Amino acid sequence: MTVLNDAEENNKRSILKLQRTARFFEALLRASADGIVITDAAKNIIFVNDTFCKFISCNRHNLIGTSIFVWLEKLSSNANEIWNELESQTKKNGIARDVEFRMNTDSDTRYFTVNSSLLEHVDIEETGLIISIWQDETERILTEKALAGAYAEKMEIFKAIVHTISDAVFWLDPEGNFIYVNESACKSLGYDHDELMKLKVFDVNPRADSARWNAVVRQFRKEKVFHAESIHRRKDGSEFPVEIVSSYIKLDNKEYFCGFGRDITERKHAEEFISRRNIQLRILSKAAQKINTVLEIPVIMQNLITSAMEITDSTAGTAGLIVNEKIVFSEYNENGKLFPIDYVFKKGYGVPGHVMETKSPYISNDARNDPYVIQDIRKTLCFNNLANVPILDRKGQMLGSFQIHNTKKHRQFDHSDIEMLQGLASSAAIALENARLMEDIRKVGKEKKSLSLILDKSLNEIYIFDSEKFRFTYVNSGGCKNLGYSLKSLRSMTFLDITPGYDEVLFRKYITPLIQHKKKKLLLYTDLRRANGSHYPIELHLQLIEQEGSHLFLAIIIDITERKRAEKALSLSEEKYRTLYETMAQGVIYHNESGTIISANFAAQKILGLSPGHLIGRTSIDPMWKAIHEDGSDFPGEKHPAMVALRTRKEVRNVVMGVFNPEVKEYRWIQVNAIPQTRYAETRPYQVYTTINDITELKRAKDEMQLANEDLRIINKIISTATGLLDINQILDTVLDECIKIVGLEGGTICFVEPDETLKLGAHRSTSKETIIDLTTNKIRIGECLCGAAARDLKPLILPDREAVIKFATREATRKEDIRYHAAFPLITRGKCVGVLCLFTRTDKKPDVKKLKIIELISSQVALSIRNAQLYEETKEYALTLEKKVAQRTKQLHESQLGLLNLMDDINKTAVELDKANKRLIELDLMKSMFIASTSHELRTPLNSIIGFTSILLEGWSGELTPEQREHIQIVNTSGKHLLSLINDVIDISKIEAGKLEVRVSRFNLKEVIDEVVSTLKQELNGKGLLVIIDVADMELNTDRRRLLQCIMNLFSNAVKFTEKGEIKIIAKSTNNEIEISIGDSGIGIKKEDIPKLFTPFVRLDSPLTAKTSGTGLGLYLSRKLTQEVLGGTINVESEYEKGSIFSLRIPREVKI
Repeated sequence: MTVLNDAEENNKRSILKLQRTARFFEALLRASADGIVITDAAKNIIFVNDTFCKFISCNRHNLIGTSIFVWLEKLSSNANEIWNELESQTKKNGIARDVEFRMNTDSDTRYFTVNSSLLEHVDIEETGLIISIWQDETERILTEKALAGAYAEKMEIFKAIVHTISDAVFWLDPEGNFIYVNESACKSLGYDHDELMKLKVFDVNPRADSARWNAVVRQFRKEKVFHAESIHRRKDGSEFPVEIVSSYIKLDNKEYFCGFGRDITERKHAEEFISRRNIQLRILSKAAQKINTVLEIPVIMQNLITSAMEITDSTAGTAGLIVNEKIVFSEYNENGKLFPIDYVFKKGYGVPGHVMETKSPYISNDARNDPYVIQDIRKTLCFNNLANVPILDRKGQMLGSFQIHNTKKHRQFDHSDIEMLQGLASSAAIALENARLMEDIRKVGKEKKSLSLILDKSLNEIYIFDSEKFRFTYVNSGGCKNLGYSLKSLRSMTFLDITPGYDEVLFRKYITPLIQHKKKKLLLYTDLRRANGSHYPIELHLQLIEQEGSHLFLAIIIDITERKRAEKALSLSEEKYRTLYETMAQGVIYHNESGTIISANFAAQKILGLSPGHLIGRTSIDPMWKAIHEDGSDFPGEKHPAMVALRTRKEVRNVVMGVFNPEVKEYRWIQVNAIPQTRYAETRPYQVYTTINDITELKRAKDEMQLANEDLRIINKIISTATGLLDINQILDTVLDECIKIVGLEGGTICFVEPDETLKLGAHRSTSKETIIDLTTNKIRIGECLCGAAARDLKPLILPDREAVIKFATREATRKEDIRYHAAFPLITRGKCVGVLCLFTRTDKKPDVKKLKIIELISSQVALSIRNAQLYEETKEYALTLEKKVAQRTKQLHESQLGLLNLMDDINKTAVELDKANKRLIELDLMKSMFIASTSHELRTPLNSIIGFTSILLEGWSGELTPEQREHIQIVNTSGKHLLSLINDVIDISKIEAGKLEVRVSRFNLKEVIDEVVSTLKQELNGKGLLVIIDVADMELNTDRRRLLQCIMNLFSNAVKFTEKGEIKIIAKSTNNEIEISIGDSGIGIKKEDIPKLFTPFVRLDSPLTAKTSGTGLGLYLSRKLTQEVLGGTINVESEYEKGSIFSLRIPREVKI
């Protein structure tokens, strides 16, 4: 009993312990911050804590015993799919981890990570229980998204900067492949983005290859930064220098190389220019010393040319002096070799003569076509360009000039060369003055008085002092004047008294080489001290003179104050060149973050016509600005690109606006780009810069071109329509409708001028019945009414209002029309009025004056088209009459022949009548030929006008044409030429048959004619790939060259037309006094039965190529006529069908007229 009680007690204690443990875990699950759900095998909820209830906003009692899908499907569209995946993983693996789940509650979206486990234990009898733990990840995910959005925004800013930067930006991988390139990189290299991304970096670098790139990669990895200058090659093959700055970046264990490339072409040019200028300055300084160290004129001139060639890097040159008002050149330096020449130029003759007139330098970089260059001299000396610089003394008198040449392809001379050469010319002028002065001194010799006179004439200071105490023995007036001492005072002074830069020891050191005769002359640069204590720079030329056993020093001193000032100015000029290199022709304005203008360059000030005071401190919305859109409406300041860029933080490009420029007092059209600039890690711009391009002239040109093109289109349409028709009614209707459209009026008429000088109505639009009856039933003479007045005066009549119309209207029907505007244009051709074009309106509308000018311009062409149509109708009527007469005569002839068979007794009478009929036929045939010759001339005249006007349009005399306009006008031009060629053939045949063909005999070479024929058809030969073999020797002929050319051209063009492949042979042989020219081809040949038809007019033989080739059947007929009746020869043909033909032309060497 006791044992049983103990066992029960132990069981009770175990059960209590288990109950306490279960309550503890249940309390723990209920208090968990994560949602906990236990479901059974049927997916019903058997346990849920308060946290999960909060997640789905539901009471726990409503959840127990229900399917979990009932709740999850309300909150997530894919709940079934996710839960099945969770359950599948749990049952398969016993556990599921980090399954993502998203719930959409009434207020927001929440994100969860679900971990689940299968409850299997020996103490748990029920199977299929799954416990799932729901962790709320909403705050973490939202935080990550916010960080990602901020990162993306910064990336967008970075992309905008990279996209708009003018430098090339690129990312590369270690193999040299492009990972990223910006727009500037594509633009600088000339590739599309996709094209460039397919290349490697050494594909655009002509100096690099894979080995060198690998070396650069190793350097990157070691130093992390790469900075160098290189050469890039564009897509078109051109090369340009670049400055590369790049860095090594490692992301996600991948290596990248990020870099910037800047085109430094302009910088290189500037550096080259500065380097060349510095070299020229050094050469100029040395040259000045070299020229001034000698006093012999020939040596001075030689040194001058040598120095000039060195400064300008030229290959040849010469220097000349003025002698008797002419400039004489006696020596020529080419590549350091001296040659004697003898060229003398008077004023106005050649380039030296031109420089004598102007006393100004002259440059010619195209000596071959320069009007001042003497071409015979140029050919002798073989130079391509030149620069001639005058040598002027201090008074501006010309002492001579020197000219440098380039005898090979070389850079062009420019004004910077002239600046250097002028400095050299100044030194040469001083040296020549000194040399001539020394020559004068030597000539005077011991005559001291004459010497003093000569020395006093010099503008330089001249001193003579002894070699012991350096006391002055002679001072010229120039020295006294410059120093400010009297001659008496200077007589008591020494040379060292006026040279503060030397003491006796130093001065004797310099003059020792002269005393020892080691040097003949000495050149020093120092300062002299005036009597008032001021100093000035000088150039000292010192020479030892031996006179009566004593040593004297001759000092010639040149004041170089102006030269020093010029050198300083030259230095400043060099600085200006650097500044000029840094300036821009494009206007640039900077605005701060509030839109206030803080800076504007000179170009912007000029474009806007405003000073810095009117720009700085103002904003684009300031009421003082006047701006308009392209349609003339106001352009408000808040829509200015700078203000828009500040608001939107985006670039604004290619905005066109008109701004009022107060300086020129008109609106200037500008194209504006605005680019906001932001600091690192900021999104709000701290400033924006705008670029301004003045497009006023471009816009005006485009507007004028558009108007001109529209006018040209209208003119082309009317002219092509009128010239393409021969039906006069179609011409009148078309022209009248188009003219009414052009001027925009409501109606119009076209009247003919009859031979009796009366008007006949041809076409009308919107005309009253009374006026139509009046014009058709009554004879209205020239001078009457509105149309008649224009026909009488042969000039347009413009009546701008009702009163003017009433004044000129002589017909009652016209007065009743209530016409308020009327314009009448006479249609004149060859000085004769053939009709009148009238346009009118009954409203107050007035047409544009330019449109009226178009009507006036095309009136003559309309008149010509009307006249052509009239001639065409007359020709048709006359031809019909001739055909009837010929048919009648033929019928009579037939009847006569029947009568001859039946009535033999009347044979003589019938023969007489037949003879008369034949003569009449001959007369009619002659009349026909004369008629064709006459009418063909009338047709050829307007065709020449059509060809002429269309040629003018094609050559751009009336403005640029669109491709469509050019194609249409080219068709009109080609068709006109073809028709003119046919008419010329008809005229030639008519002239031959009428016996009026003119023969022009001249002496010429046959080979030149053959070459001209082949050259004319070169394009057709090349198109078919035909080989032409010419066996023609030089042969002189005395015959009609034009007709022979015409015959050979016809035969050769036929050979080209009917030969698809193979060759064409042209052979000329001379036998006695005759020439035989044969043209053979490997074409389709001619059937034997067709050969007799070849020379019949208007007959074309049937062949496979007939449909492909054009022709009228007149060529061979005309060629035989010309050969027989003009050239006095014959034409024969030999042909084998499908193998080719040979046409032989045999003519005498000299034609007898």
